[in-house]
Amino acid sequence: MDDTNPEKAARAVLEACADCDVCRFLMDTSCPFFPELYRLYDRELEGGEKATSQELRQLVDLCSFAASARARISVPGSSRPRLNSSKETD
Repeated sequence: MDDTNPEKAARAVLEACADCDVCRFLMDTSCPFFPELYRLYDRELEGGEKATSQELRQLVDLCSFAASARARISVPGSSRPRLNSSKETD
């Protein structure tokens, strides 16, 4: 499996970050990703049932940071996307 696979990245976040609990309370209402991350983590911790591939894919889809970045990407007349500059040009 490729290291850039979104499911593998979500599994790495679940295993590396969810036990910290800092974002559990800081991000619980501002980002739909974190409540789901901690729901999956708690379920794994309590019952040992690992998050399924489908659940990990859905977790990635909840990331509003990624959605925000995708919304800012556009290059008119080009098939190669890039981030738009935040500065206005004349």
